[in-house]
Amino acid sequence: MILRGLLGVEAQINRDGGAREVLGKYPQIHIVADPVADWIQAKAKDRMTEVLRVQPSIDVVYGHNDPMAIGAYLAAKELNREKEMIFVGVDGLGGPAGGIRKVMDGVLAATFVYPLGVKEAVDIAQKIMRDSGYKRKRKSP
Repeated sequence: MILRGLLGVEAQINRDGGAREVLGKYPQIHIVADPVADWIQAKAKDRMTEVLRVQPSIDVVYGHNDPMAIGAYLAAKELNREKEMIFVGVDGLGGPAGGIRKVMDGVLAATFVYPLGVKEAVDIAQKIMRDSGYKRKRKSP
């Protein structure tokens, strides 16, 4: 199953489209549910609980971000079904609640790093501050 982020957001479009493109190459893989949880762990937990009540078998849960994958895990754990499936997230953030820690703790089977472009944004900001020839563009009314 896939837990989708906020619909229409670039990250959701990319994460969903990429997964479906790859999974589409394997006709034996079926997406049994793909609820929207808006990137929020609590919503993912609720959506996962709903899916678990009607789906007798789920092998893999792919959350468009780590918090949603973790929310799915928590729902499955409450229903004693967490060992039936693996949980995969995206973001690969550090910290005590991040995806990397949750992989190390055995909650997530994997997390994927999603490039956020922060380094590039900081590089551009530094060049602007040094007045490296960047011209400000004004929006027309």
